[in-house]
Amino acid sequence: PGLLGTLKTFEERIARPIDRGDMDTAQRLRATIKPFIMRRLKRDVAADLPDKIEQEMIVPLAEEQAKLYKQILGQVRKSVLSEVEKKGVSKAQIQILAALTRLRQVACDPRLMKLPDTNFDADDSGKLGALREIIDEALDGGHRVLVFSQFVQMLNHIRAALDTDGVQWHWPQSHGCRHRRPLRPVVEPRRRRPGHRSSPPHRPDQERQRLQTHRRRHRRGKDPRALREEARASQQRPLHRRQPPQGLDQSRR
Repeated sequence: PGLLGTLKTFEERIARPIDRGDMDTAQRLRATIKPFIMRRLKRDVAADLPDKIEQEMIVPLAEEQAKLYKQILGQVRKSVLSEVEKKGVSKAQIQILAALTRLRQVACDPRLMKLPDTNFDADDSGKLGALREIIDEALDGGHRVLVFSQFVQMLNHIRAALDTDGVQWHWPQSHGCRHRRPLRPVVEPRRRRPGHRSSPPHRPDQERQRLQTHRRRHRRGKDPRALREEARASQQRPLHRRQPPQGLDQSRR
């Protein structure tokens, strides 16, 4: 942190000169960050692998999809230009990214927009139709296909289309991934024996809290042995006689 200075300094001294074509500044930036970036090329670690083949396909939008794209493009263009005039390009980056995301969603599948009073289906997505053709050709050739998408809902639409086409697929995702917080493991107790009282399951959060309390008390100067004795005494729960209410005559008990 702080290696490249503040954001304002970085934009003035590095980003803007590089945008103008200053190769000396780009070379200095590359030399500065090189010790922190480790990049290995395939030819250096696995020379026996064949070269990667990349093929870009231009897929035309469907009729209704193209109309929606032009409509969304007009809306986001006005909002983005208005924000750029008010705040400038550097402070309107969030609005620009949001506008690009909406356009990407329409280009993938109009159903990703979740617009009310619309009735789009799988035939209104040009990309989905092209993908189904590619998968069909690959399966005829005895190949397997790995499909990626940055939109989870788009993968759901692809699964529905593959089910319609009778194509078997596998989704490498567990149901636990839907939880925002990771599920903490709980050690289940062993099988109980007659008359045996099982201890409560181990929970890492409670253990962590106990250790933190122990460290705080130890820093205050208390003896660890005395702390262990206090912990054992707190676990033992002696039975106390019920105290009489205040004001009750002791002789009448």
